[in-house]
Parts: sequence; C-alpha cells; structure tokens
Amino acid sequence: MPTACLSLGSNVDPERHVAIAFAALRERFGDILASAAYRTPAVGFEGSDFVNAAAVIESDLDVLALNDWLHALEDAHGRDRSGPRY
Repeated sequence: MPTACLSLGSNVDPERHVAIAFAALRERFGDILASAAYRTPAVGFEGSDFVNAAAVIESDLDVLALNDWLHALEDAHGRDRSGPRY
C-alpha cells in the first residue's frame, strides 16, 4: 500500500481539531505514525497560534481520492476556504 505523509494544523480551536484529525485518520487507515504537536504563531497575518503536527499513513486510496477524503473531513468540521491563502 502506498505511504502518504500528511501535515495537520489549525488555529481554530486547534487542540480539538488536531485531535479529531488524528482520530479520523486512525479510524479510516488504522495504525498511523503521528508526530508531537507544536504550537506556532500565525505567519503573514494576524491570527491565533496554530497547532501543527504530521502523520504518516498507509492508504488504499490513490492521491486524488485521498485528497478528496481529507477535504471532506475538513469540510465536515467547518473548514472555511473562502479567505486568502498563505
């Protein structure tokens, strides 16, 4: 099975959202390799600190299907993509 390296992060209720992301990845893909979480300041805009982490998964999905699955997970938890990208 292909391996995917994912970066996770949020500055909106970040501890909760990163924990939800790890839980959803474990539920869908089984055992994952998860990094520690790190708090970092927002860069390029005024905003709350981010909590960032990484995960390594083995996926039965091709890259486009995995991207779709990850976006659906974000959407299910209120991700807003309408603002500027940094």
